Amino acid sequence: MGITCKNRIGEKDIVILDLRDYNEKGTLKNVAMQIPYAYLRRHYSEIPDQSLHVVANDRMDINLGVRFLLRKGYSVSSFEIIGCACKGGIIDGV
Repeated sequence: MGITCKNRIGEKDIVILDLRDYNEKGTLKNVAMQIPYAYLRRHYSEIPDQSLHVVANDRMDINLGVRFLLRKGYSVSSFEIIGCACKGGIIDGV
């Protein structure tokens, strides 16, 4: 069991959480929340209790962010690394 990589998410009941820095303008239009990883510990309580699609710049931020969210009881269904050609990868052991 793991969390899969998806380029774009089209489901309505999933919250898109962007962990990139505020100054990094992205091409994502349907981002529900932007909380940079550095601020996640302070502001995680603002994240709705729904399934999450996590967006970050690199694999390290994805791993750290997803592990933190899972420890806090959130359900992370998928992730996206900006600039990476998604091949349906899976993060195991987070």
